[in-house]
Amino acid sequence: MLFVSFEQTPSRLTLGLLLKLVNCLTCTESYILYIIFFQCADPVILKNSASVNLRLAEVKHLVRIRPLTFPYGLPEHESDFEHSYIKTNGEFIVKKRLKGFEMKDQYVKPDEEKDPKKKWRLTQETLDKHLDEMKRKFLIHSEYHEAEHIYKRNQDGKEYRYNFHKPNFKQ
Repeated sequence: MLFVSFEQTPSRLTLGLLLKLVNCLTCTESYILYIIFFQCADPVILKNSASVNLRLAEVKHLVRIRPLTFPYGLPEHESDFEHSYIKTNGEFIVKKRLKGFEMKDQYVKPDEEKDPKKKWRLTQETLDKHLDEMKRKFLIHSEYHEAEHIYKRNQDGKEYRYNFHKPNFKQ
């Protein structure tokens, strides 16, 4: 569990890290780890409540529990979450965006927004996806070399394999 000195208030959130593999565990331990970690070994943010702490007490030998701290403050905007990350020691690092600064797209023209056929234009991304799909299906030169199937019998051109039942057959 969390051991905090009495002058500090306990953190509301904790960080749970899975330390050991979940093979060969009892049913209750594997069930609790399945509920908490959802079959992944990534760090999980947990609520610091009595019910969660009771479950973590049963698997405390398999899990490392750290209080989640915010050394740079809480995120203020949705875009702050895109560049934030959690360290294994429980620090939630937030890279806040600058106030009064907005990114303006220099390449967007006003007439492109009004163009109804814009979504049907060929872009480099769709071309790359199409060519990768052709490579994966081995169809690179299929438009130049179309398959011609004229053979009805004896497709390999080796007559000696097919003439053994005829009376004029010589070996």
